[in-house]
Amino acid sequence: MRIDLGGGAGYPIAGFVRVDVSGGDVTHDLRNTPYPFGDCEAEIIHCSHTLEHLCKSDAMALLGESYRILESDGLLTLAVPNMDIYIDAHLRNDFSGIVGCYDLNYCVGDTVPADSHWRHKYLWSFEALAYVLANTGFVNIVQHQHSDGPFRHLFPGHAYNPDFAPVSLYLDAVKP
Repeated sequence: MRIDLGGGAGYPIAGFVRVDVSGGDVTHDLRNTPYPFGDCEAEIIHCSHTLEHLCKSDAMALLGESYRILESDGLLTLAVPNMDIYIDAHLRNDFSGIVGCYDLNYCVGDTVPADSHWRHKYLWSFEALAYVLANTGFVNIVQHQHSDGPFRHLFPGHAYNPDFAPVSLYLDAVKP
């Protein structure tokens, strides 16, 4: 089984079961555990621009559930806003390279109601996310560009939203 956590109706991936609070193949609020899948049931879990919409404890629970659901040698692919890019822009006082973003608060959703699932609640750097993934048990944690990851062949015809590419952090991790 291949699972897309937070996939909703946005960018469906052929052959993946989309899990989301609305618009997915399986309706499930990712803040609630356990997820509706058995242990070691998935070969791949994809989670693109979802983790940042969860508070840190819920995001860590998502990673833990992903680990539980993945089979041995299973792959987790993640995409999140890259906190380092936003902090660098803030320190330079230059957000011109970030489409639609005018200050650091925009990234954490100051234009979205606080109780909305659309609001960004937590930002990640590679180091922070890799640390949490490793402590969850994942290995072979690799950062890559959106179009050149080592496992891109597993997503035929799927393209990440190109608007997000300049500000995103893309990682792959394996459950041993």
